[in-house]
Amino acid sequence: FDLDGTILGASGSLSNRSAEAVRRLRASGVEVVFATGRPAWWLEPVSALLGDAGVVCLNGAVVHDPRDLRVLAHWSFPAHVPAEIVGKVRELDPSASFAWEWVGASEECGRIDSSMPERWGDADFATAPVSSMSSRPVAKIMVRSAADSDMLCRPLQDALGTAARVTRSQTPGTIELLDRRADKRHATEYVAQRLGVDREDTLAVGNGTNDLGLLLWAGMSA
Repeated sequence: FDLDGTILGASGSLSNRSAEAVRRLRASGVEVVFATGRPAWWLEPVSALLGDAGVVCLNGAVVHDPRDLRVLAHWSFPAHVPAEIVGKVRELDPSASFAWEWVGASEECGRIDSSMPERWGDADFATAPVSSMSSRPVAKIMVRSAADSDMLCRPLQDALGTAARVTRSQTPGTIELLDRRADKRHATEYVAQRLGVDREDTLAVGNGTNDLGLLLWAGMSA
């Protein structure tokens, strides 16, 4: 299941009806896996429903063990790529500022560009120089700019080519970059293989473009 807009309502809250539906599925022997764009530290609304199969975070960049949120698998950028991305983004838009999330399970994994912290006032991350980004595996890079983010996405994807997948964030004015291998489909397929579940025996439910690969992969979808 996708979370925001699917299991969770518009306010990000979990209804009693949705919670009960998940509990009934589990009671009947169905393995329930959540696949979300959220990082591991934003799973509080469904923390009591995570089970033990696996939880897909950051749109498929990281899979966590729901019991302790340790990382089971990740599809992060190769070590040399973040610096190349920063350079190409700045060539295209010198006003660009960056935030990023290293692979991990706590908010300590997030950083914002120390040269422009005012651009990220809504992000509760520590500041760091962009040059430190590649010191650990990077799961997600976020970009904010003086330019219109909607207008910037296409030229940014053209400039980055296969180095990253460019998407619009649910947070206004923010562009998100993931490694090309990171998506909900591949991450959920990894969890299914761990469980010994065949694709034909899966059902995927989602409501966004970031769910399309997962919906097409699953044996059934809604």
